[in-house]
Amino acid sequence: MTLEHEVIDGARAQELIEDPTLKKMFDGLEKQYVKSWQTTNVKDTDERERLYHALSVLQDIKVHLRVMADDGQLAQEHLKRLKRGK
Repeated sequence: MTLEHEVIDGARAQELIEDPTLKKMFDGLEKQYVKSWQTTNVKDTDERERLYHALSVLQDIKVHLRVMADDGQLAQEHLKRLKRGK
């Protein structure tokens, strides 16, 4: 992937992080999963495990978006340095 593509992907990832609808969706899912997790039967380990994994995947998505946004910012800085060096 070129630096330009990293910048574009990073900017889009940042837009998604800041998107109020997406943030509302992530927050709603997280609350739903936690509430469901808290109200499971003590013997329902399979359901608690499923909800734990759902929460984990949700966090993974958030982290991946943050990494993409940060990589895009770094690529932008790298491009600026390259252009100054010319």
